[in-house]
Amino acid sequence: MLTLLLCVQFLSAQESDIVEEWIQKDLKATQLIPDLVKQQPIDPKVIGKMIGARYHELPEDLGFDATRIDIRQGFGYTGIRVSLFLFKDKIISYRVLLGGSLSWKKVREKIIGAWKQNVGVPFKENESGIYFEINNPLILSEYKAFVADELGELNNAEIPRSIKADYEYLMSPNRNSVVGKDPCGVAGMIPQGKESIDMLVNSRKIELIENVLRGYNPGGRVFAMIALLEMKNRGAKLSPDTEKTIRKIAETNLKLQVCEGGSISMKTASQILNDYQLEL
Repeated sequence: MLTLLLCVQFLSAQESDIVEEWIQKDLKATQLIPDLVKQQPIDPKVIGKMIGARYHELPEDLGFDATRIDIRQGFGYTGIRVSLFLFKDKIISYRVLLGGSLSWKKVREKIIGAWKQNVGVPFKENESGIYFEINNPLILSEYKAFVADELGELNNAEIPRSIKADYEYLMSPNRNSVVGKDPCGVAGMIPQGKESIDMLVNSRKIELIENVLRGYNPGGRVFAMIALLEMKNRGAKLSPDTEKTIRKIAETNLKLQVCEGGSISMKTASQILNDYQLEL
């Protein structure tokens, strides 16, 4: 009985913590979603005006003619984030997300109810909100073929269940992992890419690390390059094709986010190798 009473009091406290003015802004934001869902042609400048975005992030270069554009605007507890992933200016994916990672659980039910009432299209949910997404598999295939021409074909290798999530994270298109090995940011977290590449190294699945090297996540490629060169220094033999791919990545001018001592800087793959005191 005491446990039940405490649960009721906790839930009541959560409800009372909600500021009505903020939640009303969030509920109004759902009314913008239908026009974003129907937006054709998809123009970042028009989208920014539609959601009242005060600034536009510059397109992020993901290498090999792929770019990502994020347009964001906060409301109350949540915000709208529109993400475009492009290859040679052709849209691979278009996502409209409504949510907020720190407060999502507090307002989740109200926002989902408003989405169902105002938007009328199915949504998916992740840890920070709900979203609508359009994908173009044909353009994604074009992009993957282009990367394969530049970096080499992927190995046909079995992926153990224990490292499947780590492998998929490092391979994921439309993702650019922060590179680093030390605690990063205010929270002092080890970069996820570092933890994931360590899992692959510990599994001794070099063929999967080679796939990440030839994959679609720029930060993931650099993590794989570092891991393979460190393995080489410990006596592992890399294939000529793998060494060729490493050199190609090291020669690119693509700037990557690097976490050093809690701060973020931008460096090329070659500069990162110098920091790690690794030679090709």
